[in-house]
Amino acid sequence: MVSATRLGPQGFFDEAVGLRILQGGANGLISSTVVDFRVGRLLGVVFIGAVGDHDRLTPVEQLGQTLEKRMVRVVLGSM
Repeated sequence: MVSATRLGPQGFFDEAVGLRILQGGANGLISSTVVDFRVGRLLGVVFIGAVGDHDRLTPVEQLGQTLEKRMVRVVLGSM
């Protein structure tokens, strides 16, 4: 592991936390961006991994917000 950075994802209804992890591999660097979030008692996780040193917080936030909305629709029965 080269580095790990805590992120503050924005735009979620309840709590959310993120990590950006940079790892060294046989083929170079691998970056991972992970956001964990909750809606009440439900937990959701979104993840993007990429070869190279990349910041993917914005697309991970967008995926997470889309998943969060989907989770709420399913719980409310309005898929």
